[in-house]
Amino acid sequence: MELSLSPESGAQANDQDDDEEGVVRDLLKRIDERGPEQELEAEVEHLHENIEMLEKLARSSSTATRDKCQEVAVKLRHRANSILNKAIDEDVAKSKEREKIVEPEVYFIGVMQYSSNDPEGRTEYVGAILNDLRLGLGSMRWADGTLYQGEWLHDKTNGLAFGRYND
Repeated sequence: MELSLSPESGAQANDQDDDEEGVVRDLLKRIDERGPEQELEAEVEHLHENIEMLEKLARSSSTATRDKCQEVAVKLRHRANSILNKAIDEDVAKSKEREKIVEPEVYFIGVMQYSSNDPEGRTEYVGAILNDLRLGLGSMRWADGTLYQGEWLHDKTNGLAFGRYND
């Protein structure tokens, strides 16, 4: 629908106001028909397109229609901002939820037996284990008779220890 930019008078002004209000009503109806299943980005883009159309209509309309267009444009801007804020809040919540999903720590005192063809020659570890890593106090035996008794950190010897070596 094209709107006249000429000065309004009498019945023509009333007809034009009715036409312009019809355009606004149709626009609001189309906006309300868009369902929640739409992607947020598409919804926001659609809202911005409608805001631009309302602003264009307002520039060429009577005062009453211009006011209505501006009022609707403000509501659409608010709706677009609400959608974006909701998306941001959901992203933040998902991020926080991902941070909570951490592998549970499994800590126990136990024995780790190594195969006879272990490349480092280890035979047995007895001590603290956290998530399949040696941690805390424990002792390791090697096939050549070497013994390490002491502290472990991140599966490596660390701190105070007693060792017995075979020559």
